[in-house]
Amino acid sequence: MDKCLQVTDKGFENFARSLKRLTSITKFTFHFLQSQKLGDEGFCKLTQALQKLSSLQNLELIFASYPLMTDKGLESLSECLEKLESLHTVTLFFGYNKITSLGLNKLSQQLKLLKNLKNITLGFHGCRSISDVGLANLGQSLGGLLSLQKIGIFFSGSQSITDEGVCSLSESLKSLVSLRTLELQLSGFPTITNKSVQTILDNLKDFSSLERLTLNFEYCPEIDEQAVRNSSESFRALASIKYIKLCFYRPEGSFQEILQTETKKFLQFFPDCEVAIL
Repeated sequence: MDKCLQVTDKGFENFARSLKRLTSITKFTFHFLQSQKLGDEGFCKLTQALQKLSSLQNLELIFASYPLMTDKGLESLSECLEKLESLHTVTLFFGYNKITSLGLNKLSQQLKLLKNLKNITLGFHGCRSISDVGLANLGQSLGGLLSLQKIGIFFSGSQSITDEGVCSLSESLKSLVSLRTLELQLSGFPTITNKSVQTILDNLKDFSSLERLTLNFEYCPEIDEQAVRNSSESFRALASIKYIKLCFYRPEGSFQEILQTETKKFLQFFPDCEVAIL
């Protein structure tokens, strides 16, 4: 549903009511790109309907621009997930809203109870009230799900997330030794520095099963070329790696030159690995 600006809580309530007949479905995907009138009430009606779909294995909810959503919506979603014990894949994107670390903490506490979960992708873009505490608690919850094979974490546009939150997240995730795909997109953070990048690179040695790695630190002005100098040594620990994508947007040419140099060093040991530098 693209730019349905006039959809209201009442409209969502009617839609949610229609889901009651779909009790046997195993996958539910819903993309809602933009609304100025939809609030927590309508979203809660949706999550209340979803929790009755006990056979659900794959849940994908994308609300790209949802300015009226608050922590109440995430709390309702957490209660929904409690009933969906068969989930193995969860994709959740929420953008430009009023969600805070308190709401993210509620969600994190429930995610760690999904013992069948193998793939999770979480995105919170433009959620300015999410802080280091929320990111750290998310990492602690995901770090306990040892069956996870894929993690995607996408955050952008908050001045309340610093090196402390990113480093805590990275330290928690390194316990997932069976992880095959890791995507970390932490873009548009003026408060993230080289320390975050170096911590993530240092922890790569624990991911011996990792096949695909994406690191995106675009528009983080405090990250410079020193963050990736000698990074090839970190990548060499990835014995199973097949694909690496690195995004460090800097206007200076030296940054790209160092990345290219480190890539050449790495490819000497893993010539079949696909590497993308943007």
